[in-house]
Amino acid sequence: MSDIKQVQRVVEAFNTKLKRREIKGSWNCGVETAKLLRLVVSITRWNNASTLMQIIKDVGKELVKAQPTEIVVGNIVRRVLHIIREEYLDDGEEDEFMAYGDNLLDETPSEMSLKSPPPGDSLPPVSLTSSPSQGSNMSLSNVFSSQPVGQASLLRTNSLRRTDSLGSASMKRVDSFRGQQPQSLLPSRASFLADSSMINLLTEVNQSEIDYSIPKCSLKTLVIQQIKDLIEEMEDLQSNIALQALEHIHTNEIIMTIGRSRTVEQFLLSAAKKRKFSVIVAETAPLYSGQELAVSLAKEGLDVTLIPDSAIYAMMGRVNKVILGCHAVMADGGLMSVAGSQQLAVAAKHHSTPVVVCTGLFKLAPVHPHDHDAFNLFLSPSSALPLKNNDGKVDVLQPSFDYVDAGLVTLFITNTGGHPPSYIYRLLGEMYDPRDYCL
Repeated sequence: MSDIKQVQRVVEAFNTKLKRREIKGSWNCGVETAKLLRLVVSITRWNNASTLMQIIKDVGKELVKAQPTEIVVGNIVRRVLHIIREEYLDDGEEDEFMAYGDNLLDETPSEMSLKSPPPGDSLPPVSLTSSPSQGSNMSLSNVFSSQPVGQASLLRTNSLRRTDSLGSASMKRVDSFRGQQPQSLLPSRASFLADSSMINLLTEVNQSEIDYSIPKCSLKTLVIQQIKDLIEEMEDLQSNIALQALEHIHTNEIIMTIGRSRTVEQFLLSAAKKRKFSVIVAETAPLYSGQELAVSLAKEGLDVTLIPDSAIYAMMGRVNKVILGCHAVMADGGLMSVAGSQQLAVAAKHHSTPVVVCTGLFKLAPVHPHDHDAFNLFLSPSSALPLKNNDGKVDVLQPSFDYVDAGLVTLFITNTGGHPPSYIYRLLGEMYDPRDYCL
């Protein structure tokens, strides 16, 4: 019971900080949430992945309820749930794949091409002796005419692929092969299937049939390490995005931005080391975060022009590129960004000016913005309209964010590269499990 009480105290303290806005900003909330979940995994008692996922879901619901406008909190919870599922399957299938790979070393290419598939597998054998001119005897017609693939074979195939801490696909290295025999360099049937996106699509494993209640002794260590890697990725996120600046900002260009985003600031400073360009910053009244960015860039020697928000449309005709930061990226490819971003993006669309958004993958949320106000944070309007000037007959709203439609965005620059808005759905599929979309 002591560990349960300890978790409750830690979660309640974190919830209090979220409610009081002591922790604010997407990056701060994301890192602190990941650290909290790492602590929960460490101190709670559980013996299987199913129990652990239920604990994480219960904690995640409380965190999201404490501050619904911090969408990143829910994203990190979903990401940790995906890590648990991934590590559970990898831990259970790695030994089977290693044994499968070792057996291939003792077979000649001819034996491998003639060997019948194991029980439950019905895919036609892949010939490894055909010459390049002859081609392979595997075709789409063979795939469509074959019987469904056995689950054991699919698990071996899926064990070849895993997702890193931010969702990018990568091949797992197999270091247990003995020596550098020629056979070890030949593609196996499993590796052939893993490299075929069409076959993977046709032979998707039914994830709902996986039993997560089987204990795995090394699961806790693996999950904690993956969460640690996730935290490190977020800490290095701004520098990784800044490394791509020279690919998007060119000499003598005029860049326009709004508000103060740490990611955008590092992006511009990185490009300024080797390129000379001008920056126009909208002041972002009434909070005037744009003024803070303009001062910061000017101190570093950049050519900066500060303009009022009302001059955005007038200045857009001279602008070569618009660069925005964001609070969250929605499932439809739109984004929640600082108030004023919508008019900036609309003006850019009218002048056919590309709009580039710098963001980390951890801000991608599998939610659709059916109600924009549900994801917005409304502040006191006293900075725009002092209370002494209000006779109580006027309702004044001061939203923190604008929703920018996906059709107004040209490109997302993430820590894994550039992606168009139409590719967001694919990134969501790599980062989260569909069963965790609704916490």
